[in-house]
Amino acid sequence: MTFNILTSEQRESLKSAVYDLSIGYPSFALFRDIEAHLALWSGQSLLGGERLGRVGGESDELQLLLLAVTQLLRAPGIISSRMEITFSGSIAIQRAVVAMQQLSTQRHKRPIFVLIEPSIDIYRSMLHEHGIDYVVIDRLSFGSDFNLPDAVSLAFKEAVGSHSDLLPVVLFDSPSNPLGEVVDSATLRRLGEVIAGKGGCLIVDHCFALAGIHDSMQTDLIFHESDFPCEWLAIWDTGKTFNLNGDKFGLLAASNEELFRAVRHSLETIQVSPSPRNVSFFSYFLSHPLANELIDRLHRETVANLEFLDERHVEFVALRPVGGTFASLLLSSDAHSADFRRRSLGNGVAVASGVSFQSRNPDAPPFIRISLARPREVFAEAMSRLEF
Repeated sequence: MTFNILTSEQRESLKSAVYDLSIGYPSFALFRDIEAHLALWSGQSLLGGERLGRVGGESDELQLLLLAVTQLLRAPGIISSRMEITFSGSIAIQRAVVAMQQLSTQRHKRPIFVLIEPSIDIYRSMLHEHGIDYVVIDRLSFGSDFNLPDAVSLAFKEAVGSHSDLLPVVLFDSPSNPLGEVVDSATLRRLGEVIAGKGGCLIVDHCFALAGIHDSMQTDLIFHESDFPCEWLAIWDTGKTFNLNGDKFGLLAASNEELFRAVRHSLETIQVSPSPRNVSFFSYFLSHPLANELIDRLHRETVANLEFLDERHVEFVALRPVGGTFASLLLSSDAHSADFRRRSLGNGVAVASGVSFQSRNPDAPPFIRISLARPREVFAEAMSRLEF
């Protein structure tokens, strides 16, 4: 099993771009008081080495970490007992796929996934790697009339039908990458009913739940749903919110004990745990008010950059984004997003080409994805160099 750290587009961006709007991680300088706290915690050996004065060692720190995450995501306390952490969000997705394979085997079924595109290609890569069949819902073909539960119901009818040997799994992210859409609670519940009707499961990638133009207190997460109609796995990733010192971890949460056992089994097969240093650091950092200060700053900066786009009267590829840290901008119908990306690199600006997010209808319509998670002055200068 291999994971590419950077895509070819991202490697080109690092080599050629002065302003990088292609990668979603926030790129804000740390506040001085946060730097001071990092130095303090490091000086107290909380980032590695001896843990002086600690009772129980890493186990206590892990429990503190899970409690902090539960509070940040406003999840019910019971969810913390069905959480596992791994090295990153990407590995969390991959392990969720493996867990669904195991669950299918236990139930004498074969998994089939439903993806909603545009989406990050890592979803497709994971399924290809494990030889799992999937079908794609082309979100952009529906325009503003897109109804997620109805689209999934139709996909089930076409791909699953009356086959009793299939375990349908719906995988999507909310807030979405690259469109910035958020699935509200009512839609999420209707989707759960559709999935439950086929005895299926739901995987929701909530990596941008705390990060972006939305108010994180208003984001509907699967964690918040009680008595949800179908079984589910949820994912969260610190890197998308903090990108702090290169340290991060991914989180997997399960709706019930059977799914949680499948997750644990998938994690036991390879060494993917975050380092003890990261467990120590994040157990303190996520419990500290500074974590919320960073979330608030990220929200303010992304909102300011979206307002800048509104002032420029840019055209979004679907609807104006309402969540996350991205905006997808429509290009002229005769353009090609990969060509636009290359021209932009010549002007010192890196963007992500829309063709990377679509498998069934590449560049239909053509668009680029840009990150809003940049300081306002950096974002404004980068946008001034793009030639639409």
